[in-house]
Amino acid sequence: MITAGKDGVYIDIQVQPRARRPGVRGIHGQRLRIAVAEPPEGGRANMATVQAVADLLNSPSKAVSLVAGATSRQKRLFVRGVGPDDALERIAAALGASGTI
Repeated sequence: MITAGKDGVYIDIQVQPRARRPGVRGIHGQRLRIAVAEPPEGGRANMATVQAVADLLNSPSKAVSLVAGATSRQKRLFVRGVGPDDALERIAAALGASGTI
């Protein structure tokens, strides 16, 4: 789910577009599951996913980039300026005590 990279981390995401309740929804296989309200048309779900991950990791949205999966629900994002331990800690906090990583 999280892989260290040069100057940041890669995060594998499973996106659910057009969700009634957007937010972090747990773990789907080896991916972080994120629901967004936006539809996939015009890249709107991609932009919402980037913003959701930026908010989750308390990073500016310009520090988050989509590196794979632009037309798929399975995406890979790179977040500059965040370490793997910090990312895991923030994701675990978002999932609460019941979430497992």
